[in-house]
Amino acid sequence: EKAELVATRDALAKEKTALAAARDEQARLANKRQVQLEVLSKEAAELIAIRDALAKEKTQLAAARDEQAKLASEREVQINALANEKSNLIATYSEQAKLLNEHKAQIDKLLNEKAELVAARYNLHKEKTNLTVARDALLKETPPITETTQKQLKILSAEKTTLQANLDALTKEHEQQHSKLDESENENQQLLIQLHQTQEELERYLLQYQSSQEQLGKQQTRLQKILQRHPDYWDFNTLEINLVESDSSQQIVQWRLTELYIGERLIPEIRFKTCLANGLAGIVIQRTEGTGSPAPLLRWPNGFATAEELPCIPTRGPSTQGNNAALSGLGTSDWDTIQRLAKQLAGLLAQPTENRLPKQLNSAALRNGLLAFAKTLAGWPKMLRYDSIQLQEALCNQGYERLGISLGNLCFGHSHWPAFDYRLATVDIEPHPFGQNPRLEFPDGSSRNVLQNWFAESTDSHGSRLELRFARPNAMDTNVWGALSQNDQQLIGTLIKTLPLQLEDLKQAYPAASRPWQDWQAMAGMLRDTLRDILIRTTALRGTPAGIEE
Repeated sequence: EKAELVATRDALAKEKTALAAARDEQARLANKRQVQLEVLSKEAAELIAIRDALAKEKTQLAAARDEQAKLASEREVQINALANEKSNLIATYSEQAKLLNEHKAQIDKLLNEKAELVAARYNLHKEKTNLTVARDALLKETPPITETTQKQLKILSAEKTTLQANLDALTKEHEQQHSKLDESENENQQLLIQLHQTQEELERYLLQYQSSQEQLGKQQTRLQKILQRHPDYWDFNTLEINLVESDSSQQIVQWRLTELYIGERLIPEIRFKTCLANGLAGIVIQRTEGTGSPAPLLRWPNGFATAEELPCIPTRGPSTQGNNAALSGLGTSDWDTIQRLAKQLAGLLAQPTENRLPKQLNSAALRNGLLAFAKTLAGWPKMLRYDSIQLQEALCNQGYERLGISLGNLCFGHSHWPAFDYRLATVDIEPHPFGQNPRLEFPDGSSRNVLQNWFAESTDSHGSRLELRFARPNAMDTNVWGALSQNDQQLIGTLIKTLPLQLEDLKQAYPAASRPWQDWQAMAGMLRDTLRDILIRTTALRGTPAGIEE
């Protein structure tokens, strides 16, 4: 017993030790959880405070934005809403029309099945009558029933029972189909009523949309008149200005504007920096939606495709190199916007009552730098600018290949055109490689409005066009070139010069092309080099400027 008690005591002591260790571990875990809970509670309180502050700031910003909202943006929202409602109604109308057609098809199918069932029931009834007549005649003519006759009667009776069951089943199925047909007809009537209601609602919304469009047209006409009287008008919702750096050598200011209306453009948000150095200012445009979007610009220059900032800061040197390439690569509308922005900022800095300007900001120096910047932009070399570029076609047909290119809102110097369509093509006969006989084609249409001396140099099943032909290694149709005006020559020369950049834009938008883009790039380089060499030779012979900027 003593030995057993000792063993029990040792077991209890061991168990006590294990329980104590478990208790200590639980206490440690409880303390750890308590610390974590306190940390999480503290973080939650901080997040709640941040959320409340952000909600308050959001409410204030929303209130300020609502107070400063303009009629143009309100009309745009209304038009978009009406357009969406119109699209939804059209989709609903199409869906209901589709359902109606499906129900009509089901009704036709049910009617056919009903006719078949009626015919089957008539045939079964006729067959039943014939069997009954035959049975009665057989009973009359048959002598006393024999065992064989008894079996025949049983067979006939079984067949009669089967036919009766089939007839009952068909009758029941016919009744069910008739019920379904009635339900379908009722549902069709309801759908037809809903369709008429939808059409009436669609007509009502269409009238409202047309009325809004008419009002918007009147407002736009009125706005055009106001802008003609006040060409320097601009407006914005909020303005934030922060002085980033300021010393004796330079001054950098961060700007942010929302709902900026400038030069007939409405920009939801624009962020940029003004950099002042040696008396000349520049503007650094910052992306607002990441590298996947050109915002706040309409078209981000291809040479800075991966950059988060666009340094629009003039420097000494060629207009297509360094920071100058950013200014030369701006589209038509973006170029107009940055010129207007420089002038408007200079006007803002000239207002002595503007209390949003930082106290340490040297407003006078920055204003003079922006005016110098605007003057530099006004004297910028003539560039070919456009807001959009599209690939209209890529044709390959028995040795003839071409790319149809369309430029939207084209600008060259002080001349503007809504669109300009042309083709880059080549005619190659085997075994010669691609690009042996390249050419530029200007089909009848927008080209006639752009080129002063456009004429139908060639006509075929595709219509009339002006062609400027080249041939490797360095030949060009100088007769066609000589028939063009000086403005046409400058425009086409600049078009050829910027052709590699245009092809790069198309490559980004249409990467999956039937022919590698480097083949078209090589051909574009050949056109540029050939035109340059011929103009140099012509200039040397005549002793007159070529009129084409290299």
